[in-house]
Amino acid sequence: MRKARHALTMTLSLGTLLAGAMAGCEAPRGVDGAAVQQAVAAGAQGALAGGARRASAVTPEPRVEPAVAPAVAESADETEAVPEGQPAQSGLSFREDRDHQEIAQSAESGRTALAWTGHHHGDLYFGRVDGQGHAMGRGVNLHHVVDADEELVGAPSVVAIPGGYGVAWVDGDNGRVRFRRLDAEGRPVGRASIVHEGLEAPESVRLGWNGREFAVAVGLWRGVYFARVSPSGARIGDGAVVAEGESVRSVDALRFAGSAWHVGYAVERNGATERATERFALARGNTASRAVSQRVM
Repeated sequence: MRKARHALTMTLSLGTLLAGAMAGCEAPRGVDGAAVQQAVAAGAQGALAGGARRASAVTPEPRVEPAVAPAVAESADETEAVPEGQPAQSGLSFREDRDHQEIAQSAESGRTALAWTGHHHGDLYFGRVDGQGHAMGRGVNLHHVVDADEELVGAPSVVAIPGGYGVAWVDGDNGRVRFRRLDAEGRPVGRASIVHEGLEAPESVRLGWNGREFAVAVGLWRGVYFARVSPSGARIGDGAVVAEGESVRSVDALRFAGSAWHVGYAVERNGATERATERFALARGNTASRAVSQRVM
């Protein structure tokens, strides 16, 4: 742009000289007037031609810059920005956008822990907001998918525990349930673990904590999977599948009470929705056995 202005100034100056010369102005003493007029004419034409070329080259710039600017501003860091929340009747509400999807939350004293997936479901993030929903720092990447054709992340669940957090999510294409622990400052501890692999199309997950261990309840395409998880992310004993072969609408609850884990879910049966509760009592050998199944229309 600076060169274009210089060319335009040269064009105007030479044009003025040319006009003066054509008007019959005398050349300085000792200088060939005809030669001056010829040089000025040639220079003016060259400057005009060069200026025209430069002007046509730079004219589109004001129109090009706005189109290019968004691409520069749109960086991978946008997904790391913690989504802002709005006060609602039941805590905080969060609106999903292009870079923040499947937002899960867990309230604690004076703040809320969040987990969300990026636009292409290739990254999982963790972050925190204060009681008013304002971000507390940047988000932390908990898991990055190397090959999007082989793995995706989805349906995260987060729970706040004394001295840290736990996050679980699913990889539906590979039938995986993954877990990762964080410390009190929201920093990842260790590596992400695979709680189970080879499940039939896991679609959702709920994560719970009873003061000693975690547990996951996973909604499958046909059934509900339950497993206990150690604080480090390793599965405790064997997992169990209930409502196997039935169309699961949702997994609604996971809580610990009376020395047992309780899983609440809904299935579609004969055109109607039924709600059921499964109770998994802790037994010797660090296993959990299915104790009670109750269905409510």
